[in-house]
Amino acid sequence: MPEQKVVDTDYLLLEAPREKKFITGAQAMAEAIKRANVDIAIAYPITPQSEVMH
Repeated sequence: MPEQKVVDTDYLLLEAPREKKFITGAQAMAEAIKRANVDIAIAYPITPQSEVMH
């Protein structure tokens, strides 16, 4: 498991290098879940379905 480190909020918001991409809302939610280091996510399949839980 990668080692966690504390990063200054100002650095993240103002100075950190960024790469612009166009992604869907489902991809944005999936990326947020990955970055939040969530161990388990429970979802109920509803219509219309999205690919977030995949």
